[in-house]
Amino acid sequence: AVAFDIRVTLPTKAEAEKMTARAKRKLGSKQSMTDFLSPDPSLRRARSLTTVGVAVIVISDPVIRSVAAAMTPPAAPPPETPPALPPTLYAGTWYDDDDFNQGVGVFVGSTAGAIVGLTAVVILLLYLVARGVQCRVYGKVDPCVCGPMPQETLSSAMMGWGYFVSHFRMSVAAAMLVLFVTLAVVGLPRLNVDKGSMSEWVPSGGRLERQINDWDRYVDDSVTDRTYAIFLVYSKAGDNLLDDPERWLTAMLQIAKTVYLAANVSVEYRDAKGNVFDEAILGWKDFCYSLNHPIVTSPISFAGVDISQGTGTNLKPCINPSPLDPFKEQAWEFTANKTLFNSSASDEKAESFKAIWAVGDKACKLYPDFACGQLNNPEEKYPSFVGMPRDEIVERLQMNPKAAGHWLDGASQPWGTMYGDFKLDDAGNLTSVSSFVYYMFQDIPKEVVKHRKSVAKLTADEFRAANKRWLRAVEEVLQDLDADEQGVLNGVGVVYYPSDAIDRMYEEVSSAQAGWIAIGYSVMLVFVVISQSLTTVAWKNLGLIGLIGFFLILLANLAAYGTIAIAGYAFNHTMLQALPFIALGLGVDDLFLLLHAFKHTMKEWRGAQCGLIVALTMREAGSSITITSFCNACVFFVAQLIPIRALQNLLLSAGVIVIYNYLASMTLIPVALSLWASLFESTEMADTSRAHVSLKERRARALQEHAVKSREGLTYEAIASDASPENVSELLYTFVSKSLPLKLTMLFIGAATVAAFAALIPRVELGYEYTDLAKRGSYLARGIDKAYAEVYSQYSAETVVFGTGIDYTVDQARVLRTHDKLKQSRWSAYGGRLSGSKERENTWLQNMYNSPNVAPEFNLYNDSTVPYWAFYKSFHLWRYPQVFLQDPITRADMWPEGELVPWLAFGSLFAGLLDRVPQFAYATDLDDYRENNTLLLTWDEVELNVREIKTTADKIRMVQELRDICDESGLNIYMYGWLFIQMEQFLNLDYYFWQACAASMAVVWFISLLLGMSWLGAAIISLFSITLCCQVYGSLYVLGINYQTLAATAMLMSIGISVEFIAHPVAAYEFSEGTRNERLAQAMAKTAWPVLEGAFSSFLGFVFLAASDFAFVRKYFFLIFLMIVVFGAVNALVFLPALLGLLGPAKKTEELIRQSSRNASLPPSTPPTQTRAILTEGAVLAMSRAPSPPPKMQEWSRVVQTA
Repeated sequence: AVAFDIRVTLPTKAEAEKMTARAKRKLGSKQSMTDFLSPDPSLRRARSLTTVGVAVIVISDPVIRSVAAAMTPPAAPPPETPPALPPTLYAGTWYDDDDFNQGVGVFVGSTAGAIVGLTAVVILLLYLVARGVQCRVYGKVDPCVCGPMPQETLSSAMMGWGYFVSHFRMSVAAAMLVLFVTLAVVGLPRLNVDKGSMSEWVPSGGRLERQINDWDRYVDDSVTDRTYAIFLVYSKAGDNLLDDPERWLTAMLQIAKTVYLAANVSVEYRDAKGNVFDEAILGWKDFCYSLNHPIVTSPISFAGVDISQGTGTNLKPCINPSPLDPFKEQAWEFTANKTLFNSSASDEKAESFKAIWAVGDKACKLYPDFACGQLNNPEEKYPSFVGMPRDEIVERLQMNPKAAGHWLDGASQPWGTMYGDFKLDDAGNLTSVSSFVYYMFQDIPKEVVKHRKSVAKLTADEFRAANKRWLRAVEEVLQDLDADEQGVLNGVGVVYYPSDAIDRMYEEVSSAQAGWIAIGYSVMLVFVVISQSLTTVAWKNLGLIGLIGFFLILLANLAAYGTIAIAGYAFNHTMLQALPFIALGLGVDDLFLLLHAFKHTMKEWRGAQCGLIVALTMREAGSSITITSFCNACVFFVAQLIPIRALQNLLLSAGVIVIYNYLASMTLIPVALSLWASLFESTEMADTSRAHVSLKERRARALQEHAVKSREGLTYEAIASDASPENVSELLYTFVSKSLPLKLTMLFIGAATVAAFAALIPRVELGYEYTDLAKRGSYLARGIDKAYAEVYSQYSAETVVFGTGIDYTVDQARVLRTHDKLKQSRWSAYGGRLSGSKERENTWLQNMYNSPNVAPEFNLYNDSTVPYWAFYKSFHLWRYPQVFLQDPITRADMWPEGELVPWLAFGSLFAGLLDRVPQFAYATDLDDYRENNTLLLTWDEVELNVREIKTTADKIRMVQELRDICDESGLNIYMYGWLFIQMEQFLNLDYYFWQACAASMAVVWFISLLLGMSWLGAAIISLFSITLCCQVYGSLYVLGINYQTLAATAMLMSIGISVEFIAHPVAAYEFSEGTRNERLAQAMAKTAWPVLEGAFSSFLGFVFLAASDFAFVRKYFFLIFLMIVVFGAVNALVFLPALLGLLGPAKKTEELIRQSSRNASLPPSTPPTQTRAILTEGAVLAMSRAPSPPPKMQEWSRVVQTA
């Protein structure tokens, strides 16, 4: 035997008894310590034994120290803070602190300046490069006219393609139809609509995305999707509820009771095969959140004394905090005497509350510093508000939640959530309240089906579905009560806000959007048909071709959707909202251009072979369609540089749709035109060939200066005889081209528009307005508006995540320090009237430390933490759901029979209820309580005073300050909440948005050059693309629209859409010849009406959205797309003509000069029977005899003869 002496100084006898048991187990001795309490006070001072549970063991004999070493705690860790994890894991977002301090305005201004400077450098570079191109005008190089690619290349290619399609039209049509139909049939059933994740809207590969992905990966939605609902009671006359609080509390109590009884849903119980074997009616009592812990449900006795019989499977009181909490009426649901509420379930709940109260009362006696005040007995300790003087009622309301709160004190809510739009006097007392807020919490689906007998036959998914239906039933009951003006409800308003309101709004918006899209498509179809049928002349009436073309474009869109689905891309909400307008709108614009060119060709060459007609149509329209389609597609594809997956998917899909629209415009629609032209072929024009076309065009150019039409413009008499839109637009722009004041006025209008709206960009607010999702005039919309205006504008409990990589054995101090700093920030609601209960203010770590007997080693090293070697033992002991505090792994060995000490596991009750510890992410499994089951991800709450956040600048400062606090820890700690995610998201989005704009300008310019545009023409197209984007961006401020993902998406698309408006007039100007004014008149005569038609058809496609009941639809779809169309049309029809008319170059090449001098002296046209034509190559080709040419050719011959 080894003789030794161990002296232990402990504050309580209970702790000494625990130490005795440990000594006996460790040393295996029957004789344990002789003294439990040291009589030596100096030892207590020397060891600083001031904390409950700290044991100091002194070994007096050095010989046996090795024997007692098992009882001696390990040495304290080094005082230095452990090194942070690799900084690459916690690298900040793209911006630094200065970006926040500067604000959005400076950032956008510097970005815009960089773009302007870069553009100027690029234009200068292009001019220098152009000097090396062998393109001479009047004997010198002119980059304003020439480009790196000959302009004839694309037009010749398009003309050849027109011949090919017309010649092989049946084969081309069959191949394309089979392809499109196959893709649509195979792909559309695979179309998947994905709800998505917030990580899709943040930069890929960044810290923020990793953090959100960690949350999505480790936090089980089936556990954390507990819903809740609130209803707000207010005065319809706008009265202050504190003027007569008894009236409004009485109304709230009556409303709650009515909902409890009237809101019910029917559910069917199904077996594994899906067969119904039973059904039941479920209501408030079945869905509400309540205590379900062994310490509550199990019988408790010790030493033959019954402490509690337990609740068993009986119904338990619901956790429904409200302004009723400081009064006896809080117990209306579980009172036994039926005086407050008459319900068959109230007796059962009353018995359950007695059992719960018995446990709480015993815990208070055992642990007065911890458990007292955790439970309240409102029926016994709180007064009734009925008959209470007004001032006393207000005083009781002010006691909530600090002095008189909910029956479960930890569930008490702060003023910011209970009293809507409350106001205080200088002393901090309540003076005004606009609404009282009642909370209805529902239970966790995955957990409630395990322990509540009324729903035990349901799966978690079935419970969740039934819960959502019950929330709808509650809404219907409350809506009826809101309309009730009888009795206590006279003048009382009640509105409702469920936690799934936003999801419901998105669903309703999507459903309503589908209807509006169908209406818009129908109206667009009618406009296409009617606009092409406004004549009785057969060859001009293209209504049938317009109808066919519309459905061919629609088929191409469906094939594109199918391709996207086959490729595995899921459609997100934004894609479903934005793509339909873009897809069909761009396709119909191309259709209008083809039909317009076809009419023009038929007017000149009606009766010729269909191949020639289609070739000339494609030469005129195919070139500009190719330019616009390639620019659009490339802009959308280049925007893939934005590392935001949701935008990448959207823009990639838009690019695919543009390609399929282009395929339809280049194949199927030309086939239809070919078939239509073949109906009007005539023997007189059967032999017309490209030679005739070449001769006519050359002589027309040669006589351009003498032709009345070119020199003097169209006369009013000609307009009166043929008032076609083309003639009207030609007359208009001929007049414009000759009027310098008019051109200067148009230039001023365009430039002023651009400057004014670009200056408004820094003033655009960031973020979502959830009230925009509310359906106009609906009951739910009123609830959303009032909840956000009076409740969520005051207080918010945001989540702070302690993410992956944190080692709680050594990082506790840094976690606690970070949370304390967050609580001390200027945005915090702690310490004031807005804050909640004490337990809500603590982190889960502090609540674990405070749980009696859970962490006896706490502060062993005077660092206010649990030692690293004891952390997980204490943590799993704390969270283990049990009655008595026993080690979850070795309790049978640790607690021999007869030695069990009645330490109630009260801490685990609050670990699950308040700290949501069961929902944390664990290395192995939730039910694994071994010490190697470490924590992967945890979280807590930070209460914020939202009243301090008034502007976007405030939001930015708050995000920056709280983010800095988290980053200072060196740990993976971050704020997680929609407010923080969206601010981080939008700031990153804005950065990449401007990046994409600059890249898109370069792409538009490059593609335009490759397709035959001059250096100047390509620059104009690219500059106008960013011009439209800036105009739309600035208009958001005027329209009261916030900058968010959908707005950014629309503006990115506007870069490509602007090409549709600008490229057609610029291309027509490029391919025309003559003086500046002549080229302008010719270009706008050919393109002004098609541009206007396209804009108007697009407008008709979404004009009905203006009547939508959803402000979200009106703002982010109707108004934004309206701005794109309006600014696009103004730029194309006002600003661009003014620029071209003032600064555009003339185009009269030396070849044209020579042709003019040669052809001006040509004799009158030779008889048509022996016509010979000069071909482009200069060869002479004998043309076959032909009957008299059509009237148009006769008129042309007279013009030539006159000249």
